[in-house]
Amino acid sequence: MTSALLPDPIATALQAAGHHDGIHGDAHWRRVAENGLFVARREGADPHAVLLFAILHDSRRENDNHDPEHGPRAGMLAEAIGHEPLGIDAGTLATLVHAMRLHDRGQVSDNPLVGTCWDADRLDLPRVGITPNPVLMSTVSGRDPEVIARFADSWREAPTWHTLARRSVALPQRLEVGNHTLADWAAKVDVERCGQFVAEGGNLTIIEMPRHSDDGIAVHPNQ
Repeated sequence: MTSALLPDPIATALQAAGHHDGIHGDAHWRRVAENGLFVARREGADPHAVLLFAILHDSRRENDNHDPEHGPRAGMLAEAIGHEPLGIDAGTLATLVHAMRLHDRGQVSDNPLVGTCWDADRLDLPRVGITPNPVLMSTVSGRDPEVIARFADSWREAPTWHTLARRSVALPQRLEVGNHTLADWAAKVDVERCGQFVAEGGNLTIIEMPRHSDDGIAVHPNQ
């Protein structure tokens, strides 16, 4: 796991988390991040905070079996790092700590960030032979059978941390281009294109898609 060229908050979180293998290790964290960024775009959750959850939530596990205190320990780690090094405000840190402490307790939440984090984790249950139960999913996206099926391949190779960090750059909550809003685009665009955009000086480069495209608008690929 390299922190080269990663944004400082992500590099800080990865360094604090360390490297872990096994069913709750780095590959799982990256799949949770991929799941969470997909859900966050549709539920209005902060994608950067979701990425931090993915990195830290299982980082204090002492084993891959029964470890009921790993969530509280992850929350304590996040508090020890502090909100400024993680690139979030104090309120968001408190919400993340809550999400980490209770992420394995089978609860649901109507808080967009907490619900997105928990659903992101549960969408990776197929890796242990469990199909996510929509009743235990917090968000509309998480309960969607198509979303559950989308992430059911437990053998898929998750994106690298560099790709995930690029995707996690927060987009404006509302952006209008012609007759389209960012929400219109985010609801249709493929997850592989989410967050891959040019952000220069705080501005996004947006391009109109061809008339035959179903996407309406898209963010210019960062290539």
